Amino acid sequence: MQPRHWLAFGLLALIWGTTWLGIKFVVREMPPLTTAGVRFAVAALLLAAFARWQGRSLSWSQFRRQERRLLLLLSVIMIGLPYGLVFYAEQHISSALTAILFSSHAVFVLLFDSLHSRRNLFRGGRLAGLLLAAGGITLIFLPRLSGSAAELSGVAAVLGLALSSGLAAVLAKYGAHDIDPVVGVTWQMAGGALWLLAVGSVLERPGWESYSPQAWGALLYLIVFGSCVTFVLYYTLLKRMAPVQLSTLTFIEPMIAVAAGWLVLGERLGGYSLLGAVIVLAGVVLVHREESTPFAGG
Repeated sequence: MQPRHWLAFGLLALIWGTTWLGIKFVVREMPPLTTAGVRFAVAALLLAAFARWQGRSLSWSQFRRQERRLLLLLSVIMIGLPYGLVFYAEQHISSALTAILFSSHAVFVLLFDSLHSRRNLFRGGRLAGLLLAAGGITLIFLPRLSGSAAELSGVAAVLGLALSSGLAAVLAKYGAHDIDPVVGVTWQMAGGALWLLAVGSVLERPGWESYSPQAWGALLYLIVFGSCVTFVLYYTLLKRMAPVQLSTLTFIEPMIAVAAGWLVLGERLGGYSLLGAVIVLAGVVLVHREESTPFAGG
């Protein structure tokens, strides 16, 4: 890759590594599903304005039938479901633990990539990495079986998020290569916002006048940097990297998230969580130790 692509990769890791902290500030006061929907609705409008300013067509008719189906699916499994889950999860577990558990995303990417390409990508070190990551997640899970049901549901929600986004990354790599990243992300965010707002309108009753400047500032950060900037960078890089290579972000982000959570909120991981986190990250590193062969057009 060119130096500018490595710069984009580093910027993406830094922003996404701090969005976990931003979400924590938001969900301490705001309803999770509705706020996630607002985040992506505003982000979609900003991206649409940017696309029109650059002369990009936002017409739905420009997409082939299979591309339309893919964008609708990605609006659910890349935006709606994952971000509903992560906003819910951070009501019950720390931002640092959320980011660490999400690093299992890389394992799900490799699993779905194996299924899609019909070749076994879990060999040797990768298989050991898969087993290590599973063991680390189990170590984080077990103490919570006898603890708070809310905390346990938060952990389960993050694993659901990792699975959904892992599937979405592989489908996007193989099916969205010809879609303009800005236009494709705009449609996905708009669709995801509709799903989130629809569910939020049934389950939640927000009171927008009662939130602190901190919560509003965190939401603005998530909209501009955590949504508009990062998703365009992500899809641009996805055209130039294999999904499993790009998913190495998931063991850089936790280190940034842990540092940010400790510095700003004083978050600390308990003994089992810390040990499990180290094992999960070691497993993810093993999964990526052998760099995959770039895919055609990747």
